Amino acid sequence: MSGSSARRRALRELSDPDAPITPLGDCTANERNESLYALLPRTQAVADGIEGGTTLVLGYDAETNTYLVSPKHAVEEADDHWASNFYEGNL
Repeated sequence: MSGSSARRRALRELSDPDAPITPLGDCTANERNESLYALLPRTQAVADGIEGGTTLVLGYDAETNTYLVSPKHAVEEADDHWASNFYEGNL
């Protein structure tokens, strides 16, 4: 899947109330060394193989003012991941 079609898919899923996006509740942004970070719920993070030191891929969609975060291994394992185009040739 091309980067543009993956982006369209991500946007469609973000705007579709029946899409497989699971709200995980609220979190608070924390600041450390001029960086902001937010905590992922431990149960969900562990289920997705995320632990301290896991490389995460961050994206931002200006049209929906939405940040997207995925573990890098998810990008490597899925051809149609929203970040696949960014990492094409870099994995």
